[in-house]
Amino acid sequence: MTGTDEQPAPSATRRIRWRLHVTIAVVITALALGLWWWLEGGRNLFFPKNWGVVEEGRIYRSGRIHRRLIEDVLKEHEIQVVIDLAGTDDWDANFQPERDAAQTLGIEHITFKRLDGHGIGAFDDYERAFARLLEARRDGTPILVHCGGGSERTGVMFAWYRMLLHGWDGARAWDEYVKYRGSVPKSDALRTLVNEYFPAIVERMQARGLLDKAPEPLPLFGPAGSKAK
Repeated sequence: MTGTDEQPAPSATRRIRWRLHVTIAVVITALALGLWWWLEGGRNLFFPKNWGVVEEGRIYRSGRIHRRLIEDVLKEHEIQVVIDLAGTDDWDANFQPERDAAQTLGIEHITFKRLDGHGIGAFDDYERAFARLLEARRDGTPILVHCGGGSERTGVMFAWYRMLLHGWDGARAWDEYVKYRGSVPKSDALRTLVNEYFPAIVERMQARGLLDKAPEPLPLFGPAGSKAK
């Protein structure tokens, strides 16, 4: 038997197998940690959080955009108005950089402080925010509407917008809300708010001359086949 035909000793084989198993375990762990980091917010370092195009070149939605991205995003989409529904989150390191970027670029930045992260909050804030959105649409002014996560408070705004301006029914608007949220909510609080505030929002927008007409009856925001909450 030649030297090339010799087999590794049993102890050497065990070491090779052990090293292979350790390497595989390390790779799997690294991939799992990387995926977890990405899903838990790492991707927000590279892509605007929960970004969405409502009307190309005119109306956009998102969550709070990371400080390393915000100025470039505002420039790229030629944003002229930012509606911040998340309020003064002083603990959020991305809050002040957004205001600074808006000031540097000469962008109108409006912050609303009385809206809860679950989407509920003061009617007056929603009214003023929605009115500014419709003004921007009327004037052809590119606008970004965002909250913290880009699903709840922003979801309220665009539920009304889709049903009033795009003619969507309530089920289609609901499906879009769930898409940005990532799951069906356990609470009916946001759904109830959208439907309860809806008639008053329509009345106020018409009084401001920002809405010519509304569907009758108003669509019911919620899953297909649902009843009023």
